[in-house]
Amino acid sequence: MNSGSLKSTGSTIAHYEATASGWREFREAVRRGERAVLGDRAYHYVPPGPSRFAALEFGDGVVIAVMEDGRVIRVPIDWFPILRDASPEERADFEFDRRRTWAFFPKLNTEVSVDQVLAYRDGADEEAFIRASASDDEERLWADIGALFRKARLVTGKTAEEIFAEVARTEPL
Repeated sequence: MNSGSLKSTGSTIAHYEATASGWREFREAVRRGERAVLGDRAYHYVPPGPSRFAALEFGDGVVIAVMEDGRVIRVPIDWFPILRDASPEERADFEFDRRRTWAFFPKLNTEVSVDQVLAYRDGADEEAFIRASASDDEERLWADIGALFRKARLVTGKTAEEIFAEVARTEPL
């Protein structure tokens, strides 16, 4: 940064002087996602906040995520097999977490996250979508795996060992 192009304001927003060097530094700050102002009142940039759900709806074969910023993102319900196989009543029974970044379906022991919806919107492949779906909480992860095995036992009539052998045969572990 060239000395003299950054005005010291004592705030968390960088203020750049309306000069050629200030403009270059302002653009770099924006690229880094920092809060920045160029000149006295022009060219304000505030990075977007976290995306949040305003509503979650279900259409014909799709999950419709309405975001607080007005975006509407449609994700094929096939990306959420538990929701796909659930009844409309079971899908209607959900609640958002306090930050509105997750929708929890307590009767189905599953959830939809903003990260999952955005991963689909951004054209993520299946593996990237799974990473966006994964919980960092190991206890929750094991609970999810247990729920999937219980559902697989009910649907297929196979034992957990048979199900695991089938998964190991079809998925590289």
